[in-house]
Amino acid sequence: MDLIKKKESHIVCPENRIYEYLLFSDYIFNQSKVTFLNDFKKIDKKNVQIFLDIKFINQFLNYDFQNIPSEIFCILWNGHIDFLINEEKLILAKKKFNKFTLLGPCNLLIKNKKYLTLNSFQVSHNSILRDIKGINLIKKIKYIYPSVFSIYNFCKNLPRTLNFLDQKLIFVGLGNKDDVYNQIKYILNSKFTTANFKVWAKIISSRFLEKKKIFKLDCLEQVYDFKMNLDEKYYALNIIIRYLLLDYLKNLKFFYHKTNSNDALELLKTNFYKKVFQLNLGSQHGNGEVNARSILLKKFYKGREINLSFFKPNIQYNEEKLYNRIKIIKYFFVELYKLENFNIDIEYFLKKIIMINKILDE
Repeated sequence: MDLIKKKESHIVCPENRIYEYLLFSDYIFNQSKVTFLNDFKKIDKKNVQIFLDIKFINQFLNYDFQNIPSEIFCILWNGHIDFLINEEKLILAKKKFNKFTLLGPCNLLIKNKKYLTLNSFQVSHNSILRDIKGINLIKKIKYIYPSVFSIYNFCKNLPRTLNFLDQKLIFVGLGNKDDVYNQIKYILNSKFTTANFKVWAKIISSRFLEKKKIFKLDCLEQVYDFKMNLDEKYYALNIIIRYLLLDYLKNLKFFYHKTNSNDALELLKTNFYKKVFQLNLGSQHGNGEVNARSILLKKFYKGREINLSFFKPNIQYNEEKLYNRIKIIKYFFVELYKLENFNIDIEYFLKKIIMINKILDE
């Protein structure tokens, strides 16, 4: 998509999003120069292109610009729920600024969707971002010199990091029982989820009192039977899929699941572990393939990434397509569960999972 024409941007975002904005600016938006700041006075000048994080939408609307920015782009990192939570403010921003563009990972066929999908962009294989201002030296080194950061992170987390010098299959992200519990709790407490979504979540929450599996394979079709919104069904299905897959993989001696985002051990942002294979399960917030994880895996784990596309990124799913996809996903798990020997080595398993993965290509 030829939407972002300037090669220089000013970025207003929280500290914990800086690395993601660097990745997107470099590999998706093709920026050669970026400046991070949180003072709108410094960008109140003519012909300025801004990437505005959703967390700063209030300050942005309250600031009285003397010079209207030439372009403003706002990324909905958490998909459609970000839009629903901030809908009034985002609509106001669109009215106030002609060149205010919303971008999100959601590629679902949602009625009256008021933002563009990131899947419309191409991911570049080459880095062109050379001029970075407004961040501290450590963050700059982490991005520009990943080998230096990788060695530092390896040494800092010894002896734990020694475990990743051997062949491992790793998934970094949410998906275990504790993660599911927190996600269900969020659904129940959010005023932006529908009543039917809360009913589903309440049923699931009752299962945490039992010493059984939270989900079984038939839970996939049960989601479809609930009259919740399409994006809610997609989110619920992803919770189930990740749980089912990781609950199976945890039995394999070579598999490791890193779920705590506050953990200082960086496994996605390092090029140090040459025998590690990484799982890519897509985004829980939308089926587009343009996301930070995909960029990182192509950057640091080329040839060692296992992409399981439970929802194809090039399809705009509606109710019917989503239902048909559930059948294919169930078949994938039926075939996966036939691998009952958990003492197999990683090379044999990788060959098998690549073969089974062809089911998801249908």
